[in-house]
Parts: sequence; structure tokens; C-alpha cells
Amino acid sequence: MKQILLSMQPFWKEKIMSGEKIYEYRTRFTDEEVIAYLYVSAPVYGIAGILHLGKKIYLDDWLEKYKDNPEVVSRIMDYKSRKNVVTMPVLSYQETNLITRAELEVALGKFVWPQSYYFLKDDMELTKYIEEHICFVGDKKENCFDNESVDDICKNYR
Repeated sequence: MKQILLSMQPFWKEKIMSGEKIYEYRTRFTDEEVIAYLYVSAPVYGIAGILHLGKKIYLDDWLEKYKDNPEVVSRIMDYKSRKNVVTMPVLSYQETNLITRAELEVALGKFVWPQSYYFLKDDMELTKYIEEHICFVGDKKENCFDNESVDDICKNYR
């Protein structure tokens, strides 16, 4: 499975790690399932978690699926009005130790943090460094989508 480095604000990371946020929304994303190392932006500035993200879902598909639910349709349309958005189910998530941007810059000489995400390649120094220095904190948690709640579809978290 491909791996990515995914940039995220601390607020959103906490929502995912608490289990409250079970979908990740992006304007563009890969077509396949991925393992995502989380690069958390200011004030954290470092890698501090890992996600298993499922295949992307187009909001138009949800519009069709939930067309008889005006409340859900309204939320989907609100998301669509911001940008052409896709969503990925957060299949599992786990906290990790913090690997700071400063540590990465010292170890690698140069570190480019993602604006959104980028693929990690097996032979990249960064990938090797992450795999050698990442430590999992607590248990890996999984989200169950068998009894999906319509309240989770394009949920407003603020």
C-alpha cells in the first residue's frame, strides 16, 4: 500500500484521533487506499500520527445516495460550494511520538513539508527516517462503517 505525508492542522488531527471525525475531506486526493503519516502544522510542526484512509468518495455519489434526506443534501451542497471536494473514510488511526520538523531538517539536511500531501517512496531518506523513528502511542483504533450515521456525512465541526 502506498504511503503519503499528509498535512493537517492540529484541530483536525484531534477530531480524528478522538474518533469524532471519520471522514477526511480534500480538494484532490489519490484514487487508492493509503497509509498517511500526519504532518501537523503550527504550532506542532511535526509528524504526530498515522491514518489508514480508504478510497475516495465523490460528493456527487453521496448526493445520489442521500437524495431523500434534505438535511444531508444541504450539508453536502455546503461542502461542494466551497470547492470540488472528495472524501476518504478514516479506516484506522493511531497516535505516534512527535518527530519534529527541526529533527527532520537536521537528520535529512532538507525537509519539505506538504502543502496538502505527497507520496513517500520506499527509497526516500524521509521514508526511511520516519520508519526508523516512529513509535506508536496507545492502541490503533478503527472506525466501523457498517452502521454509518448520516450525522457524519459532511458534518460541521465548528
